[in-house]
Amino acid sequence: MNKIAVIALCGFGDFLSFLTRCKSIKEKYLDHEIVFYFGGFGRSPELCKEQAIREGYKSFVIKNFTNHSQVEYFKEWLKKS
Repeated sequence: MNKIAVIALCGFGDFLSFLTRCKSIKEKYLDHEIVFYFGGFGRSPELCKEQAIREGYKSFVIKNFTNHSQVEYFKEWLKKS
């Protein structure tokens, strides 16, 4: 079976919106399986994964930036700019 890999680096609400469109994808590509790979901040990737599994899709968390802070990045960017 062919696979459609979806890399989702979004919040839970955005994922729920996309999830409603998956039925159309499955109807168009009958011989394909949709597999989700989640990344993001905090609990969002895990919540998305749990919801995808409830809907019957394979899903994996690929990266969780739990301890990531953009403050340091922007401080360095501002110094360089």
